[in-house]
Amino acid sequence: MRLDGARSLEQPQQAGQQQQQQQQQQQQEEQQEQEADSDQEEGEGEWEDEYEDEWEEYEEGVEGEVAEEEEEEEEPSSRSNAIPADATSTPYVEGQFVEVGLITKAFGIRGEVKVNPSTDEPRKRFAKGKRLWLQPPPARGMLSRGAPQPPLQRVVVESSRVVKPEMKGRPGSEIWGIKLREVPSRDAAEALAQQKLLLALCDREKLRKGDEYFIQDLVGLKVYEHSSGRLLGLVTEVYDGTGTFSTLRVRLAPSREDIAASVMRTTLLPFAAEVVPEVDVDAGRMEVDPPEGLLDLVSKKKLRKPYTPEQAARLLTQIEEEERRVAAVAAAKAAAAPTEERRQGDSSGDAAEQQ
Repeated sequence: MRLDGARSLEQPQQAGQQQQQQQQQQQQEEQQEQEADSDQEEGEGEWEDEYEDEWEEYEEGVEGEVAEEEEEEEEPSSRSNAIPADATSTPYVEGQFVEVGLITKAFGIRGEVKVNPSTDEPRKRFAKGKRLWLQPPPARGMLSRGAPQPPLQRVVVESSRVVKPEMKGRPGSEIWGIKLREVPSRDAAEALAQQKLLLALCDREKLRKGDEYFIQDLVGLKVYEHSSGRLLGLVTEVYDGTGTFSTLRVRLAPSREDIAASVMRTTLLPFAAEVVPEVDVDAGRMEVDPPEGLLDLVSKKKLRKPYTPEQAARLLTQIEEEERRVAAVAAAKAAAAPTEERRQGDSSGDAAEQQ
């Protein structure tokens, strides 16, 4: 999935109806992909398998900020840690970089490299003078979590061009040829094969719309039901627009039945204003108001590693705690309702007396 890109909360008419018509076909394709990839979303039996935290304590440090509309071009986002302009290397910090491309091999004799873009905006990311950072592949045998990573090395784009256009029906399949200032020869370019090109978030431009969000900021947000405050799940992926809006893939919080059967459920939601009335990146959450029946359209996948008795007991405890929390919120709203009605009645009476 491409994490470098932005998505707007579009306001299409009848987004829920459009989504219901498209969702079954997309979920069938998604289910086939999941079955073909046995390593996808295996985890350790936890529903939030990409992370080691418990599912109600997701605090992955995704950075980025929604900015007010501005006229300046390429104004950096201010929420991430700034890297000095003269820095030639920097430590890799989780959540402070986003991948924009993968170097596949050398290209030509001048030291160019071929790059598979992993960004929605390759022309902007690979523009002349753009500062990027090289991340080598992990050493063989290195653990994916917790292992120290070598410093990132700065590179500056000297020139770039499309060397293979996008194939019909395969979005994102174009290949770029990029000349980096620090890579003088073909031999030096060959040594960069399989290294990632990263963009520092401090170099990422601010968003121009108040309803626009970076994909990286959406992935990992908790999803709550707007009407009840109930936790529904976690955003795990953002798909390109299906018509007039993008689509969120949400891994649903496990039910008692899911825990007993060791299954995972996912659903798709349109990223449209009428379905997603609130997004709070800083708080790590969004609220959704899906049309009736939309959440019943789910894909199920059997976990390769069943829940252990300890995991099942912990998840059941979390479900009970969530149920108590939702019930308390509902009771507080019900208790506040008469007070609000009295306040509105007093206001109406005062207005009538003034007339």
